[in-house]
Amino acid sequence: MEVVVRGQKIAETLIKKNDFVGAREKLMEIQKKIPSCANISQMLLVCDILCASGISFLSIGCKTEKVDWYWVLQTTDTADMSQIKSKYLKLTKELEPIKNIFPGTKVATALVQNAYEVLSDKEKRLIFDLKRADLRSSYGCENTACETSDKGKGVTKVQDHTKGLRRLAGDSNYYDFNNNRKAELFANGQVWVAYDKEKMPRKYARVVNIERSPSALKLKVTWLRPSPVTDHEKKWCEMGLPVACGYFSMDKTNILEYNRNMFSHLFSHAHSFEGEKFEVFPKKGQVWAIYRNWQPFKWCSHPRERNGCRLEMVEILTVEDSGMKVVWLTKVDGSKSIFQRCIEKDRSVFYIPRSDLFRFSHNVPAFRLKGGEMERVVNGMLELDPFALAEILAMDMEKPAEGENSKDGSAFAHPPSLPIISETKIILSEPKWSRDDFTSGQIWAVYSESLPRYYIVVSNIISEFQVSATLLDRVSMLDDEKYWAKQSLPIVCGLFKLGKITTNLGMSRFSHIVAACKSDTSAPLYKVYPKRGEIWAVYKNWNAKWKQPDFRGSEFQVVEILSDFSEGDGVKVVRLVQVEDFKTIFKRKQDSGLESVYEISRRRILSLSHQIPCFTIRGSERYGIPKGSLHLEPHALPTKIAN
Repeated sequence: MEVVVRGQKIAETLIKKNDFVGAREKLMEIQKKIPSCANISQMLLVCDILCASGISFLSIGCKTEKVDWYWVLQTTDTADMSQIKSKYLKLTKELEPIKNIFPGTKVATALVQNAYEVLSDKEKRLIFDLKRADLRSSYGCENTACETSDKGKGVTKVQDHTKGLRRLAGDSNYYDFNNNRKAELFANGQVWVAYDKEKMPRKYARVVNIERSPSALKLKVTWLRPSPVTDHEKKWCEMGLPVACGYFSMDKTNILEYNRNMFSHLFSHAHSFEGEKFEVFPKKGQVWAIYRNWQPFKWCSHPRERNGCRLEMVEILTVEDSGMKVVWLTKVDGSKSIFQRCIEKDRSVFYIPRSDLFRFSHNVPAFRLKGGEMERVVNGMLELDPFALAEILAMDMEKPAEGENSKDGSAFAHPPSLPIISETKIILSEPKWSRDDFTSGQIWAVYSESLPRYYIVVSNIISEFQVSATLLDRVSMLDDEKYWAKQSLPIVCGLFKLGKITTNLGMSRFSHIVAACKSDTSAPLYKVYPKRGEIWAVYKNWNAKWKQPDFRGSEFQVVEILSDFSEGDGVKVVRLVQVEDFKTIFKRKQDSGLESVYEISRRRILSLSHQIPCFTIRGSERYGIPKGSLHLEPHALPTKIAN
């Protein structure tokens, strides 16, 4: 009994120090010695919930927008309402007996209550699911290694890139990836990627405890071992072939003395579920190495056949339940670690189904360059961590091998062109940009009179909250356009030129990046027209001879662009309507089973009001929302929408 009392006091102390993992381990030791120990399972539950929340003890008032409520409630995003309620009642019942005797229980109970309030409400759950999907698929600082944990606060913050930049004469590397694995970045609960026997970052270690001293850093880590699901995956693991993504579970625990060359980077997207199981899957924006001539069946029978297999680099573009769309990365001539997206038509983008996860060799830390850092470097190029680039990397990566593209015809019809500016970020609440989102020369749509109808060119970033920008002026060509300009009505499509007005704008004024074509003339012109896949608002009952009162009283419709603009044909669009009971969720309109498709000619291009940022919703049928529906940026939606 003395052992139990002493152990519980140690666990309580660790809880108060925010070492939830350490407290859990101490309670587990007690449970193994005395399984019938009173309230031990409830105490372990408190530790699990606090670990899941990622917040500090007695900090329930902190921001919780990044808390995974499914994790807190110990369920999955496929759970229905009855399962959510059942979990909530079960957890609150288990926590009740110790709420006044074990520290952290009240916080855990409040977290469970918060989780239930979100997940039991249809609309709140939908918005949370959308934010969760967006957060888990976004990559903010361009690679997962750029996120670090704020020790003592239990919250995640983005590392300042500028601290890792160096420029030495004759040095081909611009970003110092060693700054991503400094000793001071390690914190309890993190999952780090370590190098395996092939010197590739494929092993995952969860930090359990840290001992710091002036001369050394000791890490107590629990290694993650693969948990194969299918028979093919099990065979792969049985043959000792390396696994870098999929499902993992806790394995042995070791105490290591920190060595910077042991670890590659922090993997912030390793998601824990069902207690001690983890899932590691490629995320949007990450760079991964894949096997060039992947032959799983042959390798499972003859593992040595994999030896010497070349690797190629891909960037993850989108992630869906069935798999992910990726783009080849090709090495820039004369560089060892600078890559760019392949621009060869029909061979740049392809699809990797979820069943082929083991084709991914390992995640490669990457830093997105903004152009000008080195000779011949343009905006959007990526510097990859040299330590994660294999010696067996395909030497002819300038061109992907013939026939290596997807056989399912999933390649984009129009691969992205270089230089790459950036992907438009979609937000679900008030726009919150940081200086890292802006680069000189970018073209943005900015809000004016509540809608994003004006375009600017970024000059420079002047502070953490303001950007210096030059307004683009419309170059009127047609008589209708000249009339609209005289009436001071907004024109959002056509040719634009640099205006004379340069001003400082708050970052909250910015809506989205505009994919404009810039001419090479001495006085550059910018061509802005709708592109396939974009969502635009159009004026209902538009008339070229409108005046200000007509414009002010107009209603709007929402359309999806089905074809890129051409001078001869204009654009083809399909009408969108709001999904019932949701203000920001839209689907394609159908009449008698046919989609409402029509054309907007070049002369009617003024009927376009503005572009609306959006993203596609996956797996939301349980809310009564058709698959493929779109979530539109609320701030860019007009108030008068005609359904």
